[in-house]
Amino acid sequence: YLLSCAGYAVATYLLAIGDRHLENLMLIRNGKMWHLDFGYILGKNPPKKGVWVPPIRINKPMVLGLGGMSSPGYREFVSKTIDAFLYLRNYRNLIMNLMALMIDSSIENMPKNEAEKLLS
Repeated sequence: YLLSCAGYAVATYLLAIGDRHLENLMLIRNGKMWHLDFGYILGKNPPKKGVWVPPIRINKPMVLGLGGMSSPGYREFVSKTIDAFLYLRNYRNLIMNLMALMIDSSIENMPKNEAEKLLS
């Protein structure tokens, strides 16, 4: 569960996946999370009236599942999340090139001017 939460946090941040709440996550018996409903991606968020959306999507029940914010499980989650970001930093050119390939993909959340800003 801990590793799945860390991977979830990093992946949803990098792909700017919105609309992450407990109804869009399923927990498999082995402790891994399974995601569904990717209608909001690449920075698009569901309409909310003045609600601030954090860039890393982890909520209170997920933190409680790790043991709470002062638990060893939460500290390990933070450590694994940082490790994943540091590891993926070595692949930033690959990640940016993959995103650049999506510029002409007609994905409504990836307008050319936004993608070009990312690449400049």
